[in-house]
Amino acid sequence: MATRDRHVQLLWLEPHDLRGKNLRYALLTVLAEQGPGSIAELRRRLERLGLVIGGEDPAKTVSDVLRYECAKGRVSREARGRYRAGIRPDTTRRRHRDRLRDLVQEGDRRRARGITQPGGGAPHARDSS
Repeated sequence: MATRDRHVQLLWLEPHDLRGKNLRYALLTVLAEQGPGSIAELRRRLERLGLVIGGEDPAKTVSDVLRYECAKGRVSREARGRYRAGIRPDTTRRRHRDRLRDLVQEGDRRRARGITQPGGGAPHARDSS
């Protein structure tokens, strides 16, 4: 039963299309563990972990998330486009760190199986016609 529950939990992990709660938790964890950074730096940090930010404009997606987190008090803006982690309870930090770890591991598993596209399929060749 525990294995089945774990599999069901992994269904919401989309390391190749990071958005929503997963992106918020990943950004908060990266800011807390690696220090302040610009939007471009935070994006590179996530990409080094093997995560891909969803949306048409990943920089805008990150910016929108950070603006939301600033309004909630979990992130503070140091300067234009530069952010620092705010204070979060230990249990929340652990939960966010665990989610990031699960995302990275799921991304590694999918890459090992050749699954890189949203929806779990293998990459498709583009038509050149």
